[in-house]
Amino acid sequence: MKKLHPKVSSLFKYLFAFSLLALVLGEVDIDALGKHMSQISIGEGIAALMLATGAQISSAMRMRYFFTKSMFEMSWRFALVLYYVGAFYNFLLPGGIGGDAYKVMLVRKRMEMNTVQGIRIMVADRASGLCVIMLTFFLGCYLTGVNNAVPYGSFLLMSATIITPIAYVVASRRLLKQLPVDMIGSLYYSIMAQVFWIATLYMLWNSIGHGGHLLEYITLYCAASIASMIPVSPGGLGLREFTYFYGAGLMHTMMGRDVDPNVGIALSLCMFALSFVSSLPGLLLLNKVGKVDIKPSKPKQERQHAGIGNPSREDWT
Repeated sequence: MKKLHPKVSSLFKYLFAFSLLALVLGEVDIDALGKHMSQISIGEGIAALMLATGAQISSAMRMRYFFTKSMFEMSWRFALVLYYVGAFYNFLLPGGIGGDAYKVMLVRKRMEMNTVQGIRIMVADRASGLCVIMLTFFLGCYLTGVNNAVPYGSFLLMSATIITPIAYVVASRRLLKQLPVDMIGSLYYSIMAQVFWIATLYMLWNSIGHGGHLLEYITLYCAASIASMIPVSPGGLGLREFTYFYGAGLMHTMMGRDVDPNVGIALSLCMFALSFVSSLPGLLLLNKVGKVDIKPSKPKQERQHAGIGNPSREDWT
């Protein structure tokens, strides 16, 4: 079957995102949505942007951690520039070369690394973030009582909480050739990024002044973040709003919680905007990324003696 041209694929994903967003916006009170968003002051918006930037930097350091553990050393400055450029590409070219593919392509030019090695590092980086988001979501479900509203909910929630970290370590070991200790070590950066994003959400929630159901909105944020990883829209646009809107409806129907969908959509749109704006330095750094100093990778002879998770292993090729 013939594949779609990357530009055509990107066009379809933009159309899907805006169609889904239009569907959700058609179900909410636009005036109430605008009122909620207008309550965020410039100072509060700047503070939220600083927190979002902290999350981006934490993610960049996690990416550097994985490269370093795979015996590809890079300076923190190069890691930041590379991450920001990749983040910008994720918004610019969904379904095209993408931010992760761009990072792999660029590092290949600067280091002795093949494509499979780069892909495994990028997937491991994503898996670390996903693991923490999922565990945070499970915790949110427990604290909000979602498990009590679903048949066998407590059993399912406990099972998922136990299985997720085990699957994370085992799959990373078998499929990505990463040492378990390295995968566990990366969770520090993922937790930091998640803390920054939740603090950003809290700042926005507090600015809107809704005054209630913070845990529910955090839980919906985690669910929306997981949904946004499905590669069918730029930056998860549309998917996040869809998850917030219908998730709030389910909480109201199943649990009787007065979670305002308008507040959820306002938070989602603001989080998307902050994610986009905090990625804009990547646009300014496009012409710098090839010039930033980068530490050379360790000699090939030294990498050959490295254990599982290092790029010289035969099963990486």
